[in-house]
Amino acid sequence: MLLADGALVAMIAGCAQAAGGSPEASAPAHPARTSATSEAPMPGLRAIGPNDAGTHVTIRFGQLLAITPPHHTGGWRVTGYSAAVVRPHDGTGPADSHLFLAVSVGSGQITLAAGSSTYTVTVQVLRDLTKSSVP
Repeated sequence: MLLADGALVAMIAGCAQAAGGSPEASAPAHPARTSATSEAPMPGLRAIGPNDAGTHVTIRFGQLLAITPPHHTGGWRVTGYSAAVVRPHDGTGPADSHLFLAVSVGSGQITLAAGSSTYTVTVQVLRDLTKSSVP
């Protein structure tokens, strides 16, 4: 399931109300800024942040990877990615964060640029062992 930020917040708030909680307490103020050490806001989404540049990230086939580099006026643009393994889900133009979909098992890199700064991560995509069909 792929949702825009607003729809994701609404979905989380609805789940919180159904569980008897407060939607304000459960819905993150900015889902794309979830840190790598906290729980992802929805199954299938792995979020990494400003301190994860240069790291190795492992995700599953079909999973979304949300990358939020350090703030930079004018945003970050996608300058490189391993197309055989991941694909941009929300475009490659300047933005505060970018989403990538894991499309095949394998490894590669994703690089974002803002001015003279770059943000690169190595991505390893593994099989999703919870589904019967494997790429």
